[in-house]
Amino acid sequence: MTSQEMPFHPLIDTPLEVVFDTQASLQLEETVKRWLWTGGTGGYIIGPARIGKSFAVRRLVDRLRNRQQRRVPVIYTSINRRDIKTIRGVFNNLCLSVNVPVSKSDSSDVLAARFVQHALDLVSLYQTYQIVLIVDEMQRLSLDQLYAFSEIFDAFETARIRLMSVFVGNQNESNQLLDQIHQS
Repeated sequence: MTSQEMPFHPLIDTPLEVVFDTQASLQLEETVKRWLWTGGTGGYIIGPARIGKSFAVRRLVDRLRNRQQRRVPVIYTSINRRDIKTIRGVFNNLCLSVNVPVSKSDSSDVLAARFVQHALDLVSLYQTYQIVLIVDEMQRLSLDQLYAFSEIFDAFETARIRLMSVFVGNQNESNQLLDQIHQS
């Protein structure tokens, strides 16, 4: 039998990833759902590198529901490694993750406003008062860059929308940032 005569096999011949629920991924989903259902403002999930944290949280984008079983908008972003870590860089990253146009001349204020408006539009579209922001690769953030997320939280609070931020990172690299957070 030649390779052209081999029958199609969905586990081998599918260009997309084959996804299986694991105990760890279901536990992660349950934890985030509990935070959402109890009105939590978020938290962080850390673990060893290369164990599937990013893959597991990306799956939450289409799976999170509120207590009324309505879908909650989830924005996923992965922090890029940059030589200069700026707040503008965070807003640029956030805008790009939701396909909001950016230009080099845009200030952090402009980018923040565009991102928040896009997220508020999602909340309106989903007809809910909650939204989840998943920030992957948190170990690439500086302490100062976390202020960008405080600004976003404040904007949503002003709009009377509950924002829950979930930070995901590699354990060893994230410990330094977490120590800085706890000290300040």
